[in-house]
Amino acid sequence: MKYCAYIILLLLPIFSVYGQNDDYVPLDERIKSNLFIKVEASNTDCFVGEPIIVTYKLYSALNSESSVIKNPSFKGFEVKDLKTDADAVPSREAVDRIPFDVHTVLKVQLIPQRSGKLVLDELVMHNNVKLIDANGRKDPLLSGVKESYSLSNGYYSLNIASVPLTILATGVPSSASPNASEIVGNFRMDVQLSKKMLVPQEEAALIITLTGEGHFDKIKMPEVKWPEDVQAFPPKIDKSNVDGSGYITYTIPFKTLKPGRYIIPSIKFSYYDIVDYRHKTITNIPIAFMVTEENGQAVHEVIATDASEQVKGWLVGGVLLILLLIVVLFIRYNQHKKRIVSLNSSQKYSSREHIVLEQLSVDDFLKPAFDRLNNGGIDFYITLKQCIIRYFEKRFGLPVALFTKDALRDIMQKEKIADARQTAILHLLTELDIHIYSIAGAETDRHTLLQKARELLLHL
Repeated sequence: MKYCAYIILLLLPIFSVYGQNDDYVPLDERIKSNLFIKVEASNTDCFVGEPIIVTYKLYSALNSESSVIKNPSFKGFEVKDLKTDADAVPSREAVDRIPFDVHTVLKVQLIPQRSGKLVLDELVMHNNVKLIDANGRKDPLLSGVKESYSLSNGYYSLNIASVPLTILATGVPSSASPNASEIVGNFRMDVQLSKKMLVPQEEAALIITLTGEGHFDKIKMPEVKWPEDVQAFPPKIDKSNVDGSGYITYTIPFKTLKPGRYIIPSIKFSYYDIVDYRHKTITNIPIAFMVTEENGQAVHEVIATDASEQVKGWLVGGVLLILLLIVVLFIRYNQHKKRIVSLNSSQKYSSREHIVLEQLSVDDFLKPAFDRLNNGGIDFYITLKQCIIRYFEKRFGLPVALFTKDALRDIMQKEKIADARQTAILHLLTELDIHIYSIAGAETDRHTLLQKARELLLHL
């Protein structure tokens, strides 16, 4: 027991030193708890060709001056700098209830060029930390420091580094399709026409917009099969890519040489979908537009030569249906022509109808169409046309059953409505007929059509 006591007495200082070392934090570690680099990646498990965003941020709770002395290596990646002027402004963030100034040091878009584990090594910064101010006051970090250290004009120098980051890149599965694209991402496509009612030589534009996530710099404009007698010009390209998401828009001017109804076939865009994990081709339905003579009559119909047989079948059926409707309406119109003349020459609506028209605004008449804005197919266009016809029934006493464009034109002329507004109303009805009896209606900006109808009716 006596010897054991001596041994304990001899080891006691050693245990004491170890106990102190367990509680003691060296100066460098104290500083690195208040000054460190954080690396963030939008994704660390991605496909080859899939863009990811990597950001290096400096967190500082100290008065320090910092500079980059070594950038990370991005071997195996295509690199694009994303840092903007807005990133130069530091933000404020609390970490364990300690307020930090957060500086964006580096922000890049990385696109893996090969599969496997790709390592981003550390970013290193040199820092001069102010530990003694001009009045000789010491920073609390110096309290209890046991190791020796040196200061230069009150500054302590040290280097800090980010931790390495591993990105796992997976190759895109092969596709049986010979037209499979190398573009990787998640996209949506919208195709619109700036105008759908034209006259010969009038310029319009086909607008193709791709939005979503992906390598927008690598995207090529989808192929457009233009109908005969359509002259297309070089596109204007507008694109934006922020934090891996963005858009690219192709605005393609064109003009037509001859009157007629034209159809631009479906436009296709292929890519590998990172959400569904498969090769995908997105497309739009064919888009129709009308080129008319000054009297508003189209002469012929033109479809691009590679339009599908199904499209042709729909068009032939639509044309036959329109002709049938015209014949039926023409017969009924002749049968009741005298009644229409009588209605036009007398008061256009009774006092009771006048009250109803005052009580029901244009918006009330158009409400059924507004309620069907998001309906699929041609339901919206049919409803909007019915709303317009009902409005003219109340306004001019033209019965719905006897409604034709010729009858409406006769009434508007008698009411001395301006020729330009007459033409606009008749063109609107023609445009609605195009969407009802062709397969291109779903691509129309329905809000624009509804607003056009509202403006025309409000100013009659």
